[in-house]
Order: sequence, then structure tokens, then C-alpha cells
Amino acid sequence: MPWFENVISESEVGIREARQQFTTLLNATQTGDQIVHISRHGRRISALVSPDIAESILAVRGNNGPPFPGALNITIKLIEEMLINDDSIRIIPNELPPNRPGIAGACILMIDIILPGSGLGRGEIPCEMKDGSTETKLVAEYLVHRLHRQISEAAHAELPFVVGSLWAAQVHGFATEHRIQIPRAINGREALLWVIALYELCYLINTIHGSGTAEGIMYEIEEKFRADHQTM
Repeated sequence: MPWFENVISESEVGIREARQQFTTLLNATQTGDQIVHISRHGRRISALVSPDIAESILAVRGNNGPPFPGALNITIKLIEEMLINDDSIRIIPNELPPNRPGIAGACILMIDIILPGSGLGRGEIPCEMKDGSTETKLVAEYLVHRLHRQISEAAHAELPFVVGSLWAAQVHGFATEHRIQIPRAINGREALLWVIALYELCYLINTIHGSGTAEGIMYEIEEKFRADHQTM
């Protein structure tokens, strides 16, 4: 499975040097593969990034900042409806609610938290292959296998981006960091894949730990971020 990831290098300059070399630093970040951090007294206070990187961050987090609390609530309701009625998993991008980047961001956020922290993060489970055989795979591999079986041909172009993030969530614990490495806005088809990936993860959790477990975890995440948001 291909894993598309743009490697981004980072550098740091003091604020005085940044003023003196501003044009040079701007030119350095235009290629989209470099972030220049600006520091004052050894502490980072800002950063220069390309428009592509900025857009990719907005695609994950939504135009108005992190995807909470509204997008989390919408995403949880959507996943709950899918868990109640498996046939509703055959949704199409045009049927997703508004604010698709925010919904995708909420899915990524919850996968970040649930996948490493639910007792499944480094677990292995049996996975049924196309030829009828069974292989033991990591949870991320299981999710990728399920995505292959669920998505339409139209969404295959987005699959590598989601696959890379699922692996990052399992191995490193941060799908979000992988996703913002990719200078590309989330479209409807990719948002659909994130919804299905979260659905499959929640379905697996409920199968192993009991019905309603995944929904409870999702609501705990929403409550935490809602509380954090209110105290900001």
C-alpha cells in the first residue's frame, strides 16, 4: 500500500535575523517543504509556512480552529447512526453534513485518541482475506483492509492519505501530524474515508469490549474538548 507523505524540514532563526533575512526566508518556505520557526530569547513565537501547508492545517482543523465542539458532536451523531444501522455505511460524499473538513478533522482527532489508547493500539486481530484465509494483522492493517472493502472506486485516490495517517496513529500516536504534512485540502471523498475509518474503529471496539463502549469514549472526548474550549 503506497504511503504518500511530503517530508517537511524545519529550521529556526532569531527574530533579529528573521528581520534581516525576511525575503530570503519567505522564498525558502514557498516550495512547501520547509517551516521556519522564529524565536525570541530561545523561545519560538511564530513560524513561516507556505500557503499549501497553511491550507492543509485548516483542512484538518477547520477554518475556525480545532474541530470542537460542534464538529465533534456532528461526527459522533453520524457514527452512532452508522453503528445502529450498518446499511447506512453506504453514504456518499454529497450526503455528508456541511463543514466536511471539520468533520474529517474530528474523525482524525478521535482516531488519534482512541486508536493508541483503547487497548487496541498495539493489538493484533484476525483479519479475513479475499481468498477466505485468515491472517493476524495490526489494528491499523485491519482498518485499511476494511476500508478497501467498503469504499467505492471514486475514493481510491484518497485512500493513501488516510492509510498513512492510520499507521501514524498506531505507531506514533498522532494521525493529525501526518495529515498536516500533506499540502492538500480535504475533499468530500477523503472526508468520507475518515468517517468510515472511525466507524470501523468504533465497530471493532464495540465488538471486543461490548456495545456502547465506543460511543462512550467518543462522548468523553467531546466533553473534554468542550470543557477545554470553554476555559480558553
